[in-house]
Amino acid sequence: MSSDSCDDLSSHAFDLENRIFYRFSLLVGRHVRYFTATHLKKYKLSTQGWLILTVIGRFAPLSPSELADRTSVGRDKISRIVDQLVENGFVSRRTDEADRRRVVLNLFAKGRRACEDLELVARRIEKDVLDSLSKDEQRAMPQLLSKIEDATSRALAH
Repeated sequence: MSSDSCDDLSSHAFDLENRIFYRFSLLVGRHVRYFTATHLKKYKLSTQGWLILTVIGRFAPLSPSELADRTSVGRDKISRIVDQLVENGFVSRRTDEADRRRVVLNLFAKGRRACEDLELVARRIEKDVLDSLSKDEQRAMPQLLSKIEDATSRALAH
């Protein structure tokens, strides 16, 4: 990186309103606070519990380590959250019949109902937000997000 590039980065050090990760964190925080206050309490779920329940619903059957790979939740917390979901009747945890060394997670009917209910609300919110974009912008969004994810992975691999 040239010294001009470093100087340019330094001059914008506190220009948070134009930084994507700062803005993403604000959006996520606002969404999580709203969702927690209005919908998660009905199911007595934490935000991380909701995330884990949703990921299990989408990718089950999966092991706890596969679950950790698909979330931003640390492996140390996965076990405690899954324990709560099992205890509350949302998730089943059983030995994989194909590989007895592997434990797999699935949703019980109660977990599936909660996921479907919460997913409807989440999709409604997302639709309301995306409706503020043009059709071309809406079509471009998934590709742009993928490019940002890929570039982030590359940037953080250094």
